Amino acid sequence: MLPQTWAPETSQRKAIRGSSGNSSSPAATENVRSPGIFLLQLSRFSCSKEFLVMYKRLWNDPSSVPITWISILFSVFCVATRLQNALESHRDQFLKEKGKISSEASSNYREKAVQALMLGQYTKGGPYVIEALLVYFTAEHLTSIDAQIESWLILSVTVNIAMRQGYHRDPRHFPQLSAYEGEMRRRVWATLYQIDLSISVQLGLPKLIRDNVSDTQLPGNYAENDFDSSTTQLPVPRPETELTPLLYTISKTRLVRVIGMVMEHVTEVRTPSYEDVLRIDAMLDEVYTNIPEVFLWEGLSESILSNTSIISQKFFLHTIHQKGKLLLHRKYIPSQGQQEEPEKYEYSRRMALEAGLAILRLHHLVVEESKPSGQLHSFQFMFNSLVSHDLYAGALAVCFYLQHHRNNMEPAKLEEVKSLIRKSQGLWIEASSTSVEAAKAAEALRVFLNRLDEETLAKLGAEYASSSSAPFSPELMPCDVFQDSFWDIRLPFTYFPMDPPGPRTEEPVLMMIDGGQEVGTSESWVASV
Repeated sequence: MLPQTWAPETSQRKAIRGSSGNSSSPAATENVRSPGIFLLQLSRFSCSKEFLVMYKRLWNDPSSVPITWISILFSVFCVATRLQNALESHRDQFLKEKGKISSEASSNYREKAVQALMLGQYTKGGPYVIEALLVYFTAEHLTSIDAQIESWLILSVTVNIAMRQGYHRDPRHFPQLSAYEGEMRRRVWATLYQIDLSISVQLGLPKLIRDNVSDTQLPGNYAENDFDSSTTQLPVPRPETELTPLLYTISKTRLVRVIGMVMEHVTEVRTPSYEDVLRIDAMLDEVYTNIPEVFLWEGLSESILSNTSIISQKFFLHTIHQKGKLLLHRKYIPSQGQQEEPEKYEYSRRMALEAGLAILRLHHLVVEESKPSGQLHSFQFMFNSLVSHDLYAGALAVCFYLQHHRNNMEPAKLEEVKSLIRKSQGLWIEASSTSVEAAKAAEALRVFLNRLDEETLAKLGAEYASSSSAPFSPELMPCDVFQDSFWDIRLPFTYFPMDPPGPRTEEPVLMMIDGGQEVGTSESWVASV
């Protein structure tokens, strides 16, 4: 059996510093320590005070520190190194010089984190294993511009090991756990649940965690100093009107749980009743409306006095809410098969359009505010592949709505919507030099807008032909290029190992008809978002 700790002390010090061992103090890692602790505070599955206790213990008595905790430290250093490059660079430079993120130091820290996990025999579970895997997942995924199936595989392993260790059951079932350990397990499980839902939506896969097998309660609304590892009984949680480091995690998990219900609803093989759709819709609105007022989105102009972290948290919660509405109602956009009750699903069609437009506007806002002078510049690293997927899903839903209902829209409203899509297309073009998925998104929107323009010209030509003596020209006849039987927009994100970044891709963005045989159907989009 491999050892659970590293020894001798000199070897451990040398490995941590990545140096020749000529330093005997934590100063050797001072330059990457603070951003890493900030990351842990943000993720909320660790207590920063206990982290510092372990960090000091590492330098005083290295052999007493579990190897899995050392993996956490290396992953923290890895992320911190990447974030330093991101925070110190202009956004455009950050995208163009992506190689800085994968610096030699960051790669070395990542390698050491994996080695420590292997030495700790992580597949057997144990102290700090789940936390180490979570931070390692963050190191792999945080700065990823494109979707990575490898991240989902890491998450899958983490979830299964966590369930083997009983994280899916509330700590009250395990009297041998201390009050501190139980509360930390609740935080870890809440974090796992959030990540599972986000990655599953991004990759179009069912959730790894099923709600009917877990009864783990939400963590309490505690401040950092409310309890520690010596606490024998947890104090009463603070009211949720009081902002603490955990309040965002609590609020987000409540909202994500309803999104989980939405995902189960839209991925079921049977057709659920429309009454269930309306019930989940009401629940989604109720949960979002009742989140603490500090996290409610009221527009950026109403948040000029809020700090950047609060603004970003408002943005994420608002995006999650709109994404849930979109996922729930998108399947009712088409009118085909609804002739018996044509007005029955009008509410869903309207909700899908409103959610899609809201996400489009959020896309424009986040790009603008991520610039050096913007309010979100210092948090630009948070807008990774997960956020990109949500933003493109919004654009795709709006396109899908226009595909079916553009003829029923007022001309001014139609032009407004097309203008929003064009602006999003321009933003995807800007990001396409380093992102395969951004290139595909830009190309899909380009083709869609071109088809709209072609149809407009065709209609104008037909009107002109009918009102003049001009000879008939079939090239000017209107053609409904948006029929499902002719073409279909597929979600352009790749769910397999990514090709090298670049603005061009050989994979088809639009699924066309080949010899009358439909290659893809519009309903497949439901499973992809």
